[in-house]
Amino acid sequence: MSELTTARRARPTTRRTGQPLDHGARHPPAATRKTEPVLSCTPGRPLRLTTWLAVPFLFGSAVLGLIGLTGLLLGGPRDVTLASPLFGAAVAVGVGSSSAVTWRHDWQRVWLRWGYLTAWLATGVLLDGLHVPAAATTAVGLPVLAFLVAECVAERRRVADDPDEGMTHAGTC
Repeated sequence: MSELTTARRARPTTRRTGQPLDHGARHPPAATRKTEPVLSCTPGRPLRLTTWLAVPFLFGSAVLGLIGLTGLLLGGPRDVTLASPLFGAAVAVGVGSSSAVTWRHDWQRVWLRWGYLTAWLATGVLLDGLHVPAAATTAVGLPVLAFLVAECVAERRRVADDPDEGMTHAGTC
C-alpha cells in the first residue's frame, strides 16, 4: 500500500461524500487535545444488592400509585391497566442504578444484573393489559412514593452535611 493511501485511510471522512472532515477550530488535532482519565463514579453512596433488587418494584409501584390516585380523584376508570412500557421504564431505572451497586462477586455483575432485569422485562410483556383495581395500586403506590421522597430528602441532607460523600467510586459497569 502506498503512503498516500495509508494517509487517506487514517483521516476520518463523512459517510455520504467520503470527503475528509474539516474539524476547524472547534476540534483541535488529536495531538493537542487534552485527555482526562475516565472515572466510573456515580452520585450518592453505593447501593446494597438487596436495595437494588427492590428498585424496579419501587419505581413501578410509585408510578402505578400515582396513576391510580389520578383515576380515583378524576373519577376515571376504577382499574389501572398494567402496561409493558412501565416495566421497561422500571428496567431502565434498574440499569441506571446498577452501576452504583456493590457487587459481591463478578458473576453477579453480569448474570444477576442482566438476568434479573430481563426477567422484569419479560414479566412486563406477560402482564401487559392486566387490570388492577385503582384503589389497590393507590394503597401500595402512595406509601412507596412517600418512602422514596423521604429517602431522597434524607440523602440530600447527608450530602449537604458532607460534600465529599456526593461522589463515590462505584467500580466498573
